[in-house]
Amino acid sequence: MHFKNIDSSVRADCVAEKTDFFAAVARNIFSPLDDGAVNFITVRDALAQIDYDGFAVVEQDVDPSGDASPLDNARASYSYLISIGMVLRKERHV
Repeated sequence: MHFKNIDSSVRADCVAEKTDFFAAVARNIFSPLDDGAVNFITVRDALAQIDYDGFAVVEQDVDPSGDASPLDNARASYSYLISIGMVLRKERHV
């Protein structure tokens, strides 16, 4: 699985303006999982129907010269996946 989300209004503007990929990334076209066009509740339910028990990679492209925080975005996406039951928290023993 490869999870990624997109801001639909930024996408619409970029398509209309024929914006290239890197310019679209600079305009924050990609968003944390809980803040975009993809309904991950529906994804969760579809995966449950087929008893999916594998891994997922979460990706969000950001402009390295911009003010987006990849770590903050990763934390937000992870917290969201936990909140909708797509990640089971395991106890860590140190």
